[in-house]
Amino acid sequence: MDSTGKRIKHCREKSGYTQDEMATMMGKSSKQTISSWENDKNEPTLSDLKKLAKILNTTVAYLIGEEPVLSAASNEYVTISKDELLKLQRLALDKAVEEKEAAQMQVKRLQNDH
Repeated sequence: MDSTGKRIKHCREKSGYTQDEMATMMGKSSKQTISSWENDKNEPTLSDLKKLAKILNTTVAYLIGEEPVLSAASNEYVTISKDELLKLQRLALDKAVEEKEAAQMQVKRLQNDH
């Protein structure tokens, strides 16, 4: 089984990020932090693992070796914020209401025509 560091490096490279870019996205002062994780010299904190998983479109379980397949998270699930989910739900509800009202108007027109 690959180490956490190897999995982080694999995901980072697959995502096309450099160590410098990852350090910036993670709020770290230099790429040495990322390098030390990838070379298994240091372990990221749980908070860092959560950030890594989000940035790299994977799961903490994959990064720590509890989940064998990288693609399981990235192909079957998407991550959106609660606000975005609520916005999408409102849009869907508004559309359903509009369709219902249009159907009711059409029924009334048909009833009036006969």
